[in-house]
Amino acid sequence: MTEYAPLSRYESGAASARIREQLARLRQHMRGEAIVAEATARLAIRLNIRPGEAAQELARTAQHSGLDLVDVARGVEPPQEKTEKPPEPPGWLQGVLDTGHASVAYLTPVRDATARIVDFRILAANESATTVAGMKGPDVAGRRLLSISPGSAAGLLDACVRVYETGEPFFREPLEYVEVMDSVLWPATLSVRVAKIGDGILATWRLLDEEELLVSGWERAQRLAEFGWAEWNLASDHTLWTPQMYEMFGRDRSEGPMALEDLPTAVIPDDVPVVEEQLRSLLEFREAVETEYRVLHRHGVRHLSMFSEPILDANGVPVKVRCLAKDVTR
Repeated sequence: MTEYAPLSRYESGAASARIREQLARLRQHMRGEAIVAEATARLAIRLNIRPGEAAQELARTAQHSGLDLVDVARGVEPPQEKTEKPPEPPGWLQGVLDTGHASVAYLTPVRDATARIVDFRILAANESATTVAGMKGPDVAGRRLLSISPGSAAGLLDACVRVYETGEPFFREPLEYVEVMDSVLWPATLSVRVAKIGDGILATWRLLDEEELLVSGWERAQRLAEFGWAEWNLASDHTLWTPQMYEMFGRDRSEGPMALEDLPTAVIPDDVPVVEEQLRSLLEFREAVETEYRVLHRHGVRHLSMFSEPILDANGVPVKVRCLAKDVTR
């Protein structure tokens, strides 16, 4: 028997409702950010300028019109795809691309009137190539990078430019990437490699699947002395838990991971404010936080030490929450 009274339905419901409202505000902000990011990419393509310059142009338009930036962004229509046929790729290229097991594409630079690189065009891609938003290889060939991957404006496009201009390859795994498509943010964890070949760049990328993320998180947790690991995707509501998290929270795996807003229902009444403050630090202040609270476990009350951090997009908006947990019950 535990000495703590069960958390009343009102107390747990009120705490969960506050967190749910906080998450709803965050997702509303994320939708607005997605609209602006997509409009920025569209404007950059239409004016053949860099994304940073397009963002400034969008901001000036909003300021001069007196309208909200998101409202102005909603009015930016997709640019018309240019009708000129892209250069024919070398005959050997498609065969080389098709040998790749991951997504592979060959891109050539798009320049403005002053010869600056402002974008890249996908000259060819293998059939298995898949973007974060689900576009396939045959649909991306001939398209501009900003057109099929507006999220690349947040840093990946600049990395591609550096590879082309310096010849130094780029490799990142894991790469926390946020795609923007149809006014929605698509957070993903990628493995990306870019190298210069001839007058273009060869890009390979692979979405790390759920099993790889769990294994990666679990290995980190194991190295840190039996920590559990969890990830909450704030854009999609998708959650990953390692087996140790289920054990710490006394939760059956058939129930699936616990939603972020339901965490207050798992702790003793005195520790509900601790959970709320933890989530406020993550979602509002966007800071990593260390906390301890007591969980109502089927084997009694367990003391958990938690280290949580928000994963931010290029604009500082939380798109994921990750957590390492350790049972410190004595």
